[in-house]
Amino acid sequence: MKESIEKPCTSLQLNGVTLNFAHKKALDNVSVSFVPGKIHALLGENGAGKSCLADILCGFRRPSSGTVVLDGKPVFFTSPAAALKSGVAVVRQHPVLLEKGRVWENVFLGYSEKRKRFFAFKQTVKAKLDSLCREWNVSLDPDLAIEDTTDAERFYIALFTALLHNPVFLLLDEPSALLNEEERCNFLVCLKRKVAEGLGIVYITHNVKEAAEFCNSVYVLRKGQLAAVLENSDFQLDEKVILEKMFDKPVRETDPSLESYSGTEQTAFEVSNLYTFSKKAKNLENFSFSACYGRITLVKINSRYALEDILTGMYNGKVKGSFYINGNEVFPYNTKNLRNLGVGIVSSKKYIRSSSPALTVKELMIPYFVKKYDTKFREADAFAQNLVDSEDIDISIEEPVSDLSGGMLQRLIFGREFSCRPKILILCEPLYGFDKNVCAIVEYNLRLLADSGVAVIILSTDSESCPETYDKVYDFLTLDGKK
Repeated sequence: MKESIEKPCTSLQLNGVTLNFAHKKALDNVSVSFVPGKIHALLGENGAGKSCLADILCGFRRPSSGTVVLDGKPVFFTSPAAALKSGVAVVRQHPVLLEKGRVWENVFLGYSEKRKRFFAFKQTVKAKLDSLCREWNVSLDPDLAIEDTTDAERFYIALFTALLHNPVFLLLDEPSALLNEEERCNFLVCLKRKVAEGLGIVYITHNVKEAAEFCNSVYVLRKGQLAAVLENSDFQLDEKVILEKMFDKPVRETDPSLESYSGTEQTAFEVSNLYTFSKKAKNLENFSFSACYGRITLVKINSRYALEDILTGMYNGKVKGSFYINGNEVFPYNTKNLRNLGVGIVSSKKYIRSSSPALTVKELMIPYFVKKYDTKFREADAFAQNLVDSEDIDISIEEPVSDLSGGMLQRLIFGREFSCRPKILILCEPLYGFDKNVCAIVEYNLRLLADSGVAVIILSTDSESCPETYDKVYDFLTLDGKK
């Protein structure tokens, strides 16, 4: 079952790597070195160049200058598949999977081109999956349809597919971001065990605490340059030291004393007696909550429930229950009707629902331009540029969305939705992918938005994207209905 690597590598380096985009340098003369048997954290604020560096290491992008070096020899990976043959695998923040396939089929397609004796190989893949699930202490049904999997399950599918190639280096892009606290602890314990066996990890993250407690070394990028290399042999690195290297100005903290909306409390949005009837996912039973204008309402729920799809009008399964806006039932409850009623939506699936890599930044920013803002902004270019400038993002509006970091993309989606002046705003994992400074800014802006009378609804699965400030919380993590 093991697929051999052409030549196992004992060191992985970037020497003087620069990556140029249309009008800026995403990476500027960066040199880093990684070895097996250690966890190397790669940190930096949004847009610092972390994902670009990972793209070059795994063969997804070609550097403008500089070299990738394996065992002291310059190499050029023409694709992730070529990198994989040399022992370098990557697990993406949002792995691309065969949506109409099943778990074992995705692993089968990603694992090997040798497909002789299909049915015998199917059983081998399932057996190997079972072994990996026991090794990583997770439950994963090999026959589960991908469209019914959670974000955590999608991550493990991609991880196991990569591990089946027996890599020497594994690049992990924000691996714990959508795991809850228990899942995160389990993952890190298992990861350290694999590292002790000799696996090398490049750990791309915004979680400074994880880097300080679990990583052997910390590489800090700032504005495309290597700002610091911090050794952490005793796992007692001060988080403040990392933050000082990440930002060229003091880190903003969320202000818990921000005053709330002082107007009359009026129910804006209500879900009443919601039931779902899925045969494969966990079902909601008698699920209810409400949100008021001028308030930030936080709804915590286990990721195994399809609440995001339901609330945003994108659920295809059978649902029983009622949805109300301003006391009037919304039927049919779909995204089009929500938009017509002044509801803004920010999905956690920003790459496939809120945007597309095929779009330019301008096309991303102007879907509501003609309908909403033609009298204020005479040209779409001016409208898009105004939004990009307001978010202080250094990118041309003619560049592709694929040139944006995950955090930059999320900020532009926020700006686009805010520009529509919604009456109700539904946010799913809104802080996911943001550095500490941007989190504070977003929470501050959400409070200002609520103070202006908007009903802000935040859906979280108890991950890093859970905000610190809110007016009302529904804790349905165990579906006990606590408020």
